[in-house]
Amino acid sequence: MAPTKHIASCTATAAVLILSFIKTGEGAEYPLFPHADKAVHAAMYFALAAAFCYDSRKSAYRGRPLASMFGCIVAALAIGAVTELGQEYLTDYRSGDIYDLLADAAGGVAGAATATYILVSKNKKRKKDSGHYA
Repeated sequence: MAPTKHIASCTATAAVLILSFIKTGEGAEYPLFPHADKAVHAAMYFALAAAFCYDSRKSAYRGRPLASMFGCIVAALAIGAVTELGQEYLTDYRSGDIYDLLADAAGGVAGAATATYILVSKNKKRKKDSGHYA
């Protein structure tokens, strides 16, 4: 049995969906600092977009890193939009928020850009070390 190709993306997506729809307990209305939930959103979508980029790294290696990065950002933003709509219309204990979606977008862009940079840099180094780099 072959290992799953998209294990990072599947795991990150499942984690984001669970965390987005889980019912929070008592004391959740007192964050560590103002707008702490926005930082959590950005961090979750940073990891999600980075996982998407990691799983699509072969596209980035074939000379299309920006197209691959853009696809990862779009996928993360689509999940962010769906979860915010779901929180607003499918639950009575969560609410959708445009500012959460903006935090999702910021984290997604940062995660995809960081992962793409790292993956492309590693590939260039690998090619240079093997003598196949032009």
